[in-house]
Amino acid sequence: NIFLLKPEGVKDFLPAEAKARKQVEEKILRVLRSWGYFEVATPTLEYGSIFASDLKAGLEERMYRFFDGQGGTLVLRPDWTLPLARLVANHLWEEPKPLRLAYGGNIFRFASPQTGKRREVFQAGGELLGASGTDADSEIIALAVEALFSLDIKKIRICIGHTGFLSSMLENSGLPQAARKKIIYYLIKRDFASLHSYIQALMLKEKDKASFLTLPELQGGKEVIEKAVELLPPREQDKFSREMLALWDNLYQRGISNYISLDFSFLRDLNYYTGIIFEIYSPHSGYPLGGGGRYDRLLSFFRGQLPAVGFALSVDQVLAIWQQKGFIRSPVLDYFIGFE
Repeated sequence: NIFLLKPEGVKDFLPAEAKARKQVEEKILRVLRSWGYFEVATPTLEYGSIFASDLKAGLEERMYRFFDGQGGTLVLRPDWTLPLARLVANHLWEEPKPLRLAYGGNIFRFASPQTGKRREVFQAGGELLGASGTDADSEIIALAVEALFSLDIKKIRICIGHTGFLSSMLENSGLPQAARKKIIYYLIKRDFASLHSYIQALMLKEKDKASFLTLPELQGGKEVIEKAVELLPPREQDKFSREMLALWDNLYQRGISNYISLDFSFLRDLNYYTGIIFEIYSPHSGYPLGGGGRYDRLLSFFRGQLPAVGFALSVDQVLAIWQQKGFIRSPVLDYFIGFE
């Protein structure tokens, strides 16, 4: 019956699941509020123009677009960071900094049915705007950890990379833009076999080839920083070393360094990141539970320069873990137990 069908990539939430989804979002927001973050909301519809630039690339092919009847192009919100940047530029620019903002709700991204990914995704997270440095970076990471702990998810691993590291390597290599984009593509896809073949075929000095081929090995704890620094131009080594060691020490002081894994081959597929980036994994999930990073240049496209860092957690992935743990009861009309 055609009237019983729903579009691909979206989900009906039955009573127990709907209640659980609300509780997951509220628990994340409760942690954010306890850290001084204030909740805001943006429209589900945005003008497509705010997602159109090289800096904000990574979403173009995944947006749902349509016309507003007046010649403008609208999109269903595919991301929270860009609308929040617009909100800050419009309404909060003159407010004392830093700004601590929280949010929760849905985003829409086109995904091929073969990937098994949803097209309507629920997230909750926070943004710290107007604060630079590793104190702010570590606050955001610690917030994400505390939020997951509040959801009874404590077996986690946080993978941290740095976009500036690879940018420096590529800039120093003198490779053309097409080759740089290819290397970035393979790193985002974690396709190290193709990366190896591609690097070997490039017209590069053997020393530079060896540096790029070392990237997959730059994973681990604090000791990896020293190995990574050696691959950078001498003029950038000291600054990068101080930044990453300060971040590690800050995370250690917060008591969460045991959950951290540095990975300097790690990249996220959104171009607006400018510094540290991270994703959070759990053995209970085949997909990341969330992630984030620093995006110091993004606000300049809206109004002016403002350092910023943030994170988002996947409510959907948390619900999948709760389902595994039996926190969401069957039958579907039964009540949700625990976590009150």
